[in-house]
Amino acid sequence: MTDLLEVLNAITELLYQEKKNDAYGLLARCLPILSALLEEMTDIGLQTEIKDALKEAMEAMEADDVTLLADILQYEVIERLAKLEEE
Repeated sequence: MTDLLEVLNAITELLYQEKKNDAYGLLARCLPILSALLEEMTDIGLQTEIKDALKEAMEAMEADDVTLLADILQYEVIERLAKLEEE
């Protein structure tokens, strides 16, 4: 989980620096890991929150809004995953 959070933080930093191609490349590699993690979650409420945030992230990608995508990853996905890791 720590590795996933580190990669997500790196993606966020790349997005804030507007290095979209690098960020998307990393994101493509970590999505299968994130998907597997979501499937294993027992907290259905948290799972739903993260899935909803990821849907918003997809919408930001479709709108080519890298700042919004970075914000969603940072303040919704990463923070929720960090809470899960604390438990």
